[in-house]
Amino acid sequence: MNTVGHLKKAQVVECNQMLMRLLPVLARGMIQEVEHPICGPVKLINTPVKYSHSTPGIRSAPPTLGQHTDEILTDMVGMSVDEIARLRSEGVIS
Repeated sequence: MNTVGHLKKAQVVECNQMLMRLLPVLARGMIQEVEHPICGPVKLINTPVKYSHSTPGIRSAPPTLGQHTDEILTDMVGMSVDEIARLRSEGVIS
């Protein structure tokens, strides 16, 4: 692998924990801690893109499993509350 000074041009990242320890990630301030309503403080990787007139970033903690199920099934799929209740009672969704 080619190197530039002591830095590698490309590096395999195996998991978020590994990514969070990389010097370029830390130097760019890409790690942001947010409060999760169930898990408490969670470290997340912020967007790698930096703009001069915009500040994209993390807007909220990641959802829990199934947190938006009802909203998606009613608003996007068009299911009724009764249909969703049936799916839940049959164990299709939780």
